[in-house]
Amino acid sequence: MLRSSGPRSGPSRSSSVHPIEPWDPGVHGAPTEFGFEDFPDDDPDLLDSWFMFEVPRRTEWLHGMVPKDTPRYGTTTSAPVDFVQVAIGDRPIGYVWADARGDAAGYEPRPAAGHAALDVAQDWLMFLGKARRRGLSARDALHEAIRWPGTDRSGTVVRDSLRTSCSVEDVQDLSGREYPSAHALP
Repeated sequence: MLRSSGPRSGPSRSSSVHPIEPWDPGVHGAPTEFGFEDFPDDDPDLLDSWFMFEVPRRTEWLHGMVPKDTPRYGTTTSAPVDFVQVAIGDRPIGYVWADARGDAAGYEPRPAAGHAALDVAQDWLMFLGKARRRGLSARDALHEAIRWPGTDRSGTVVRDSLRTSCSVEDVQDLSGREYPSAHALP
């Protein structure tokens, strides 16, 4: 194999060519017995960069479960968030959250709860949509959710579970963020 040290955007007339050595780390990873390993990064989030795609894709998929004309709060925020745990019986299935500014709110499913956590998303997102349609801030909608008796399908807010977090990402971390491959999204 040969590697060109010229530009990657196309052939170069002046590129020099030299053989690739199996122990050469290159620019994308270090060789291992089984292939290549990514170089470590100072930012732990970048060590597994795929998770950055998982949550936005899941959020988009969950919002696809409600009618398109359903009013929505923002789905991201840099403000602190209040959140509550949702359970069906004694089984925690997710979290409903709202940001401190009142502009964003959502539902974060717990992957450990399996598909039940995804199934109830529609109920909680519809609940938030109805609150938005009535003009409630995201925080007011969250406090209304605390009092909502829920349904057998949606579950209910766990009593005294209201907490504050520095970011919605912390709530996503608490939820478990990613689904194991056995529970992958369609």
